[in-house]
Amino acid sequence: MDYFDPISNLNGKNVVLWGAGKRLRDFVDDYVETGLIPRPIAICDSTRSLSEQECGIKTIGMDQLREMHPKDTSIIVTAGLLELQGAIVRNELYYFPITHRLAIETHFELMNKIGVFENNEHLFSDNRSKQIYTSRLQSLLRSQLIDTSLYSYPPYFGNEIFGQLSPREKIFFAGAFNGKHVENMLASCPEAEIIACEPSPYWSKRLAERFIQSENVAIHNTLLWDSRSEMYFDDDLQNGGLDAQILKSPNEGSIKIPTNTIDNLSQGEKIDYIFLDVEGAEQKVLKGARQTISRHVPKLGICIYHTFDDYIEIPRILAEEYGEKYSFYVRQHSVINRIETVLYAKPVV
Repeated sequence: MDYFDPISNLNGKNVVLWGAGKRLRDFVDDYVETGLIPRPIAICDSTRSLSEQECGIKTIGMDQLREMHPKDTSIIVTAGLLELQGAIVRNELYYFPITHRLAIETHFELMNKIGVFENNEHLFSDNRSKQIYTSRLQSLLRSQLIDTSLYSYPPYFGNEIFGQLSPREKIFFAGAFNGKHVENMLASCPEAEIIACEPSPYWSKRLAERFIQSENVAIHNTLLWDSRSEMYFDDDLQNGGLDAQILKSPNEGSIKIPTNTIDNLSQGEKIDYIFLDVEGAEQKVLKGARQTISRHVPKLGICIYHTFDDYIEIPRILAEEYGEKYSFYVRQHSVINRIETVLYAKPVV
């Protein structure tokens, strides 16, 4: 298959980075300083004041960017998911070739693992999954962050892959956040038994308060991992928790959270479902659930969108370790195709 090369948008152009947020430094280190993309002539930002230089690159104002010509200028959006999309029209930049940093990141990661990606396409049990898996990737490479054609609802259960929950089924849900999915589970099946894990002390407390009357819901303030230890966690409360992340070292807003495993928390009891939305820790959590998965073969709904490595490796890992026990599917549960991509593993009857 031919894959769109986002670097083609940069060839022969003056490159300007747009967005000087917290992701800029990493992008410059990974792609500019290594020579993987042309060195930008400038950085600009429409939402914050800048110093004369950022990351060793001169800064310009939006008025200066607008004065440049689209035929010889290419813009890379280095901010978050959709932070600057609305500003394109407002700042009259719609004639410029605009590439999102996610396209560049995805391109180089794909080049390193293209063989695994193409093998994964054959793992899925229906054509819809194969289409979603490849089309979503192509959309990201083209900086097309919204694609309604791939979208379906609802996530996790009650969909065409997993039917409705049944009474007394036990569900392990990690990444409970504000409780919306737990609420949906109880609405679907009030008798379902739910083990919900959330690393943020703030959100865990809110969950405990919200479900205090639900005796069949157990809330654990723990960070799921492949062993019992401690990890640094930034729950991103200033942004409503939408950019929470696990850290290798502490930052200004991080807290230290105890870790645990699904095998430990399940205590050998039968688990019917495992749903994971754990900010890129999915591979670690799956390692800590090997006994539970091997013994009980629960239905799995695993988010694979947090990192490109998850997108590539989680289907491969599950197929290699449990392939004879499961059939595999992919569904996209947001029109924003960078998020809410779920790999489903359905037990083979």
